Amino acid sequence: MTRHLGLRFVLTALLAVPGIGFGEPTEEQPSVEKSEKNDAAKEEPKQPFTVLVVDPDGNLVADALVGEVAGREGEAGSDWIFAGFIESGKWRPFVTDASGKTQMFAENISRESLALVARKASRKLVGIKPVSRKDVVAAFNNKSVIVISLEPECRVHGRLQSIGLENLNRTLTWANANLEVDGRRVFECNSSKQEFEFFVPHGTYLIEAYGRDAYFTHRTFTVPAGSTDIELEVLDLPASAMAKLVGKPAPEIADVMAWKNSKPLTLADLRGQYVLLEFFGHWCGPCVHRMPDLFAIHDKFAKRGVAIIGVHIGLEDENIDSTEKLDAALAESRKELWGGRDLPFPVAMVNSQRKKHSNVEQTGRGQAAVDYGVQFYPSQVLIDPEGKVVGWFDEKEHVKLFEELPKTE
Repeated sequence: MTRHLGLRFVLTALLAVPGIGFGEPTEEQPSVEKSEKNDAAKEEPKQPFTVLVVDPDGNLVADALVGEVAGREGEAGSDWIFAGFIESGKWRPFVTDASGKTQMFAENISRESLALVARKASRKLVGIKPVSRKDVVAAFNNKSVIVISLEPECRVHGRLQSIGLENLNRTLTWANANLEVDGRRVFECNSSKQEFEFFVPHGTYLIEAYGRDAYFTHRTFTVPAGSTDIELEVLDLPASAMAKLVGKPAPEIADVMAWKNSKPLTLADLRGQYVLLEFFGHWCGPCVHRMPDLFAIHDKFAKRGVAIIGVHIGLEDENIDSTEKLDAALAESRKELWGGRDLPFPVAMVNSQRKKHSNVEQTGRGQAAVDYGVQFYPSQVLIDPEGKVVGWFDEKEHVKLFEELPKTE
């Protein structure tokens, strides 16, 4: 898998996206849309603004780490990763100097509404500063300073589970937890051990947890001033539609408005072949950046009984229902990322109006996404020659399977 991925997602996504994430890409974060991010970078190149970090007594804090989001990937303990800037393929924090200051850049700010996070781990101090892109651009224009005041931190931790997956004899192998303040995502933590841990100042937070095979769960909690350690009750994540589909007949692709590179197709037409469904959108940075990898799979295995079907998910305020509209939406990616190559496989353009996932409040981008439990983009589903769902496509595992297939003419 690639919202998410963990930092894996962000490294790819920030090439194109707002909504920085340390977890999987989710459908609620198309803000990582490449056009918006790239346009902002073109319009506002190298616009430095100053951040000043002070302790509870107003003293300057040197060597504090600062970023747009802070989080932990895997079991790294309290060693946080700060989404400041990318260097040599890794996230790096901005660090305050002896005067308590550091310079950030407007082009590194990917969301319209966000909160800057600063931490001095050795002193157990942390701070959150809600800002907007307008604030940081104004700070650049006015040569003003954005101040982050640190407070004593509280360790908030807990566990995730999925009784629904357990009932299917499945396990919650990967899960992510985010913390939001006033709708701003500020902390993230993902773990294969279904644990989360944050170091936060006092305040009220919304925790949002989800897994690759589990839907979102939300809970609000408050950290009182003076608290140093809070363990939250276990959060239970409902099993997704995909978890329930494994080994069962694959649903036909719903609400197809038009086809590119093919007459109308059904999965039944492709019986006898492996079918790889690629759920993607022109707006999704990771989707368009990884497409050449999918081209390579198509080129190598199309004559070995592997059919790739793209399932294009548009944004809610657009109606991409023709080859011409899809080609126009993908023109920049085709030129800048794909070496001028067009999509070589059939693509179904589906209606992406919001639909409710069954038995949960969460919605998906269209009936096709809901039927397969798709929450993240890109998502890839593998269907076997009998028309049954194998599960999420695992390139390392399933390409080996394709290698064993005989060539066909």
